[in-house]
Amino acid sequence: MIEGEDSLYLEDTCQVYDGAVFDSHNFTKCSFSDCTFDGCSFRGAVFDSVVFTQSSISLSDFREAVFRNCEFNECRISGSYFMSSRFRGTKLNGCILSYAVFDDADFNASSFVSCQLKQCSLDSLKCKKLSIVGSKLDGSSFRKTMLKDLDLKDSDISGIYLSESFIELRGASLDAAQALDCARLLGVDIVS
Repeated sequence: MIEGEDSLYLEDTCQVYDGAVFDSHNFTKCSFSDCTFDGCSFRGAVFDSVVFTQSSISLSDFREAVFRNCEFNECRISGSYFMSSRFRGTKLNGCILSYAVFDDADFNASSFVSCQLKQCSLDSLKCKKLSIVGSKLDGSSFRKTMLKDLDLKDSDISGIYLSESFIELRGASLDAAQALDCARLLGVDIVS
């Protein structure tokens, strides 16, 4: 049983956590495989070297949580809050994220690889060495998130939301088709 412990070291498989409260807990070198977290609260929790694999995380609260050297592999994350959380050396691989909120989060040396981000809010992120590779950012918002030095060439950025000036894309790397789409959104007529 994990309730009431301050620091958790465990391996869980096929567990269902419904409405569980783990606020301010420390999770160290844990592994969650094929687990379900539904409506759970992890506010202010610290995750250090934790691996989530093929798990479902829905309507859960991770506000102000810290993720250090963590991995999310092929997880489904829906309607969960990661506002003001910090991600250090954390990788999201092959995840499907829908309606997740990352506003004001701080990403350092972290990555989204082959992920689908549908209608996610990533507004006002702090990004240092953030990597988004081969991902689909369908309808996600990056308002006030400076994407400078971010290589988006192999990701689908169609339908993302930015400020009217598109200042968020200044210094980002785009391919020619992405640049043309952005130019059209700015009202530029492309003639051949």
